[in-house]
Amino acid sequence: MPETRMRRLIFFLSFLSANGLHAAPDTLVVGTKVAAPFVNVTDQGLAGPSVWLWENVAREQGFVCTYRQLPLDSLLQGLEQGTIDVCLPPLTITAEREARFDFTAPYYIAYGSVLQRSRSGWRKALSFLGSFFSITFLRALGALVLVIGIFGLLIWLFERRRKGSGFGPGRRGLWDGFWWSAVTMTTVGYGDKAPQSTGGRIVAMVWMFTAIVIISGFTAAIASSLTMDRMGSAEGTIQD
Repeated sequence: MPETRMRRLIFFLSFLSANGLHAAPDTLVVGTKVAAPFVNVTDQGLAGPSVWLWENVAREQGFVCTYRQLPLDSLLQGLEQGTIDVCLPPLTITAEREARFDFTAPYYIAYGSVLQRSRSGWRKALSFLGSFFSITFLRALGALVLVIGIFGLLIWLFERRRKGSGFGPGRRGLWDGFWWSAVTMTTVGYGDKAPQSTGGRIVAMVWMFTAIVIISGFTAAIASSLTMDRMGSAEGTIQD
């Protein structure tokens, strides 16, 4: 009887020991590399924003971690082979790496720039004046002139045979139509020329309301073009 009880006790303790080992949390292998200020090595161990962030996550989730400092190539290789469970940043997110690994949402995004000497006043003035001859500006100006010409032609077609309307036949009358279209668009309206026919007045009314929208869009296009040219750098090549 004592021997039987002893065997039962040993079996029970062995069963408890096996369950305890099975219930112990797994240890996560966290790979990282020293890259200040994100990961630093101090007398107390690893430190830095990336380490602090991961330790907070591990503490909340109850993870048990061990750290390995490796070169970047070894980190990626170990993560792919399964010898490393997690890699701490800084790690740039590229298309090639996204095809191989899963990234969390980035918490830090860096932008690169080149520092250069400030340009002189006359160079800034020339750059500003050059903005008025950019492709965007010239396209907007050309479209505006085209629309002015179309409505000037329409008003001339309706008014050229009206006596006293101020829109005579020939080139002079066509120029008068262009002049009327331009001053009407800018809301100047000198009053020296006014349509008298019903068709001419309908064209004038449509042009007045259309010009409000066009002049607003033209102003916005010019402002955005000048802003983009001022924000952009005049130095676009290594030689510059």
